Amino acid sequence: MGALPPPDWVPPQTPIGYDRYGPDADPTLRLVEAISDVLRRHGPMTADQVGMALVIYGYGPLLEQLDAPPPKRRRLRRKRNGPRWRQARLPGIK
Repeated sequence: MGALPPPDWVPPQTPIGYDRYGPDADPTLRLVEAISDVLRRHGPMTADQVGMALVIYGYGPLLEQLDAPPPKRRRLRRKRNGPRWRQARLPGIK
């Protein structure tokens, strides 16, 4: 039997191992603990190997969620008719 999974294998979509805190905990904390436990159990690994182990143990969706760009915050719209705005304009230009 080879080291690779069968061609029809799909990684689990929820963590099946190394999840001490459960789904309600902070995702970053869950991922850091999972990385720590994987390294403790399997020994020294490269970053690619740790990433593959996390996907095998069901942390793939969590990795994608944390890799996504943060949502953009809405900017505050300032009124342009305050005293500072009037001072900055050149006289005679409306």
